[in-house]
Amino acid sequence: MALERQKRLFVTDITANTSAAQEDLGTIRHTYDTTNGWRKWKYVKFDNGAGNVASVANMVVGQKVSDLTGNTVTNDESDSDLNLVAGVMPVAMTDLYYGWMQIGGYNSAVITNGDDDIAQNDAIIGSTTDGVCNSVAANTAPTNKVLGWAVADDVNANNTVAVMITVGEY
Repeated sequence: MALERQKRLFVTDITANTSAAQEDLGTIRHTYDTTNGWRKWKYVKFDNGAGNVASVANMVVGQKVSDLTGNTVTNDESDSDLNLVAGVMPVAMTDLYYGWMQIGGYNSAVITNGDDDIAQNDAIIGSTTDGVCNSVAANTAPTNKVLGWAVADDVNANNTVAVMITVGEY
């Protein structure tokens, strides 16, 4: 992967939340900063689903089952599947708006299901609870698609965990 070949200027910031698509859906983007290192992003349409699930920053999203292109994501588990976990939205999104979803690299605060049982090196997977992640203990084979790997124990008070996201073959 030659990251140096990416010389494109993007119209939107990583925190975009726009009513009309400003980039081509499915566009992949890489960013680098000294705090987080290299991260990988995909431009998607967000749909809060049949349950009209509230959106928050760092929520886990899955591919919407009805969108075979993989470019529409949802935080409503009833409109997705554990094996369709797709990434993490960096900001709260408005229903049917467009923005960037993180699919690779470090994220310090992925929202958890609140079980307070995630340990460093656990596999991070989707959850049957809307917009959050769950885990499979380290050295245990996960039975669901892996979002990434915990790089620290979860922060119980915040219901978050630091994750190296790998779902986008980073």
